[in-house]
Amino acid sequence: MTPQRRRRSRPAFTLVELLVVIGIIMVLISILIPVVSKMRKTQQTASSKAQMSRIQFAITSYYNDFLAYPGALSNKDLAGAPPLAQLTQSEDLYVALVGGWTIKPPSTALTFDASTLGMGPMNFNPNPAAAGRKNAYIENRAGESTPLVSGVTKPIAQVPVLEMSYVKDTEIPEFLDQYTSPRPFIYIRANPGATKASATNKVVSAGYQPDVTFDFNQALAYSNGSSSAPPDKKDWGNKPDANDPAIINYFTSSISPSDQARTARYAGTYILIGAGPDQIYGTADDMIVGGGGG
Repeated sequence: MTPQRRRRSRPAFTLVELLVVIGIIMVLISILIPVVSKMRKTQQTASSKAQMSRIQFAITSYYNDFLAYPGALSNKDLAGAPPLAQLTQSEDLYVALVGGWTIKPPSTALTFDASTLGMGPMNFNPNPAAAGRKNAYIENRAGESTPLVSGVTKPIAQVPVLEMSYVKDTEIPEFLDQYTSPRPFIYIRANPGATKASATNKVVSAGYQPDVTFDFNQALAYSNGSSSAPPDKKDWGNKPDANDPAIINYFTSSISPSDQARTARYAGTYILIGAGPDQIYGTADDMIVGGGGG
């Protein structure tokens, strides 16, 4: 008879060893998640800044053609009575650069037509030979503007994935930043009659005033200040008015060491605002560019 072989016992993890391994894995995950999140946020910030640069270039090209900053409608009209008062300058910027306005005879009024998005702005020259559309000043890229829902443009307040609830809004798209929860770039065109006034002589007002540089209501149209957002998530603090020192400082820059004299940022041109990584307007990480001059 052959001797019976003994079975070798397999080495196995003890419960303590298994718990130690699981603990190490959890520690590594807790270290990696913030790093990956920070890297993603950094990449999104870089993409958003690059997008702002493209918009700036398109605005400059538009200005070179028309000797005016983008927008088919005047600041006064956009701040006036409905229906134009429902539009924002940010929406007017989009259709001015990308296309979307059309005139359908016999009416002579501007009408938004989503089928013309990307075809470029209309040329309103009364000479029929010069009429038609110019090429778009910026490419109509998917993911960089308010998305279509079932092939239809909707106000951003009606696009659930954006989680936005702004009072002034139409189905006209806006340029969106590139963060996970995107927010529009706010465009405020300086009033033509405004000058580089000091902060004490009105640089920003809540509503259209021809001698004041910026209409703060154009920014408040995208504010969560009156929503159910928690205090640390409210845009522009607690939705202050245009006389609030924080708002004056936001739209002006110092021209003296003592900070007593201030001048409007980008007076005579425009200001383009991105909410930045924290996705809250009016905070230190906001991305702000303009046409120079202040």
